[in-house]
Amino acid sequence: MQFAKFRQIYQQFIVEGDKSVLELVKGPFEIIEIYALEEWATENSSHILEFPVQVVNEKQLEQISGFSSPNRVIALVKMQDFEYDETSIYNELILLLDNISDPGNLGTIMRTADWFGVKNVFCSENSVEFYNPKVLQASMGSFTRVKVFHLNLADLIRSAPPQTVVYGTFIDSPSIYNTQLSPNGMVIIGNEANGISAELKSLVNRPISIPRHIETATSNSLSTNPESLNASIATAIVISELRRVKALNS
Repeated sequence: MQFAKFRQIYQQFIVEGDKSVLELVKGPFEIIEIYALEEWATENSSHILEFPVQVVNEKQLEQISGFSSPNRVIALVKMQDFEYDETSIYNELILLLDNISDPGNLGTIMRTADWFGVKNVFCSENSVEFYNPKVLQASMGSFTRVKVFHLNLADLIRSAPPQTVVYGTFIDSPSIYNTQLSPNGMVIIGNEANGISAELKSLVNRPISIPRHIETATSNSLSTNPESLNASIATAIVISELRRVKALNS
């Protein structure tokens, strides 16, 4: 199940790693089988009693794994069709990910969303697949608690009530720290290289920026300022500030 084509055909995916599999057994997914080294199966016997477990050796695990350095356990899992409540999501804080292409970024964003209590993440149809093993690994088990949907983001925004706040981060926009913030609404995070697409940019009604700290430069110094923030880091900063505002107003 290392390739998206086969994941879709069989409606199955794999989860690798101690923490991710232990989170998986507590979550909503149906586990088809667990493949584990004997030492792992023995150490975690109390957690996996109700699941089918096949003890394998390191070579067999390496053949199943999609990573160069396989973990001690891999689970084969059935895909699940998530649903969201259209009447309530607009009263929450939700994330919209516009063409996020790096699996590590998506997994880390899911982990950040989980930390800050964001339950629903909506990805554009051209974003990296949720079931990609590298996404799941980077999420460190958060994929069991955060629902991820792939759909047309513009349609989702247009179907929202008129008063819904739609945040988008742009370099030339007002600072997030000097903007009146609503703790609920939509936060759009753009592509790692190109930012938010033109279509979604036109739907943003609360543009913000994360200001860069600028040291006073001497006339003969070379500029070493970064051009932008990593998408997952930007997500964490924006959500943290929105949660801070919510705490102050509660």
